[in-house]
Amino acid sequence: MKILGKTKIFLIAGIIAVLFGMVLLGIFGLNKTVDYKESYEIKVSVNQNVQNSSEVIKDAAEKYFSEQGVKCVAYGTQSIEEGQAFIYKTNNKKDISAADLKAALQTALDQKAEATGLVADAFVYKTSVTPYYNVFNVVIATVIAVAVAFVLGFFTVKTAGATAVACSAVISALLFVSLVSLLRVPAEPFFAAGLAIAVILAETFSFAEVHAIRKGLKASDKADFAAVKDGVLCKSLKLIAAIAIAAAVFTVVALIFGKAYLVFGGLQLLIAVIVSGLTSLIGSPVVFDALRKKQ
Repeated sequence: MKILGKTKIFLIAGIIAVLFGMVLLGIFGLNKTVDYKESYEIKVSVNQNVQNSSEVIKDAAEKYFSEQGVKCVAYGTQSIEEGQAFIYKTNNKKDISAADLKAALQTALDQKAEATGLVADAFVYKTSVTPYYNVFNVVIATVIAVAVAFVLGFFTVKTAGATAVACSAVISALLFVSLVSLLRVPAEPFFAAGLAIAVILAETFSFAEVHAIRKGLKASDKADFAAVKDGVLCKSLKLIAAIAIAAAVFTVVALIFGKAYLVFGGLQLLIAVIVSGLTSLIGSPVVFDALRKKQ
């Protein structure tokens, strides 16, 4: 297949993606949503949830945020005795004063609310969230996974095959991290899981392909490596494409139903499938063939 013959193009594209991705990673770090980095939580409330009071303070709070030029995310609602509270989160506390916000809410209540005796309140808290993963632990887990794959591969597909599988896993991990950084896909809470999937799929695809290629070459002394490889990779490509389509459908469905974090997880799953598929289709056969010839 023509796409499988463009090794140099994929190699160059992969190097560029890794370089730019790692530069962005070093400068900005992974992209984190408001829930998973140091942020500010803003809570506005009214002492009585009667008639239109809760709608008044909600509209007044969002108008205040807009006037101050601060982007906030509506995070949730909370019942407080007879009243109602709305919670917002932002990464930037710039120009948000709890006292000024409270005054704006009270003014809106006095002017627009249909009931009397209403009292507005506002609080601003600084919050931080512990990441769902530890970078050191993620690196160690990845190294162990690659080492185990190499050892198991050594006894089944020999040194050349095991090396190809390990290389595919490492390249897949690098590409996954780079693309998540480059595309600014929100990393948490699924980053560690996405990286694990990228490594495991790369090892699985590569092992299956190398094993099938070795089996095809052993079947006949006159078997041509290129012909055997193309036959194996064509079948593997169909499987990888099916998994990628399934991941894409999952992401689209999550987007339609407004499940933000499922969308983030779906995007990372799709990236993991694509990078693991490409490294197994392009990288592992090249490494396997080069080492096989030396042996």
